[in-house]
Amino acid sequence: FATVARELAKKGVVSRPRLFTLWAWLRGFDRKVHRGLYRFEGPVSPWSLLEGLVRGKTVVYKVTIPEGFTVRQIGARLEQTGLTTLERFTAAVSDPTILALFEVESIEGYLFPSTYYFRALATEEEIIEVMFAQFKKSFTPEMVARAQQLGMTRHELVTLASIIEKEGGPPEEMPMVSAVFHNRLKRGMRLQSDPTVIYGLENFNGNLTREDLRT
Repeated sequence: FATVARELAKKGVVSRPRLFTLWAWLRGFDRKVHRGLYRFEGPVSPWSLLEGLVRGKTVVYKVTIPEGFTVRQIGARLEQTGLTTLERFTAAVSDPTILALFEVESIEGYLFPSTYYFRALATEEEIIEVMFAQFKKSFTPEMVARAQQLGMTRHELVTLASIIEKEGGPPEEMPMVSAVFHNRLKRGMRLQSDPTVIYGLENFNGNLTREDLRT
């Protein structure tokens, strides 16, 4: 805590760091400070300052992840927000240790689209954990039961849902697209879905060639 107090003094937030440290120690708060990025504006009383540190009133970043974003697009959005870099996030989502924590071979499709509020110093693993937790909340028991009826794993269901989302356009058209794909799967046909080809192209310019489709 003494180190924290000296840092606050350097920033001009605390005028008497030793006294502030002693006061925090006497109240039993010296071991309850949360890590993070804090913003203090104007004169701050010692009590308000200590309360903010103990409650963890850190700077938070708001980030909205739209439906249909790939992992790479999510990383780019997080980079724009200032939470991480695309390079660090891409490395984290490919880390076998992190994937093992969530029991998935790939995190693609499991980072739920929503609006999130993250602490400024949140790690990549913490960000993934929050988004994955939101996915698990939204993946209802009814969906699990329906997947079992269809003989599909969770990952297969997520993959097919992603394809339908990209192919379907307006939400009202998605049930029709879903029916077409399920019928093709039952018959052992190819899905022949352009988004699956586009997903594999590193720099898609808007035009699918015969070579792209063959690949």
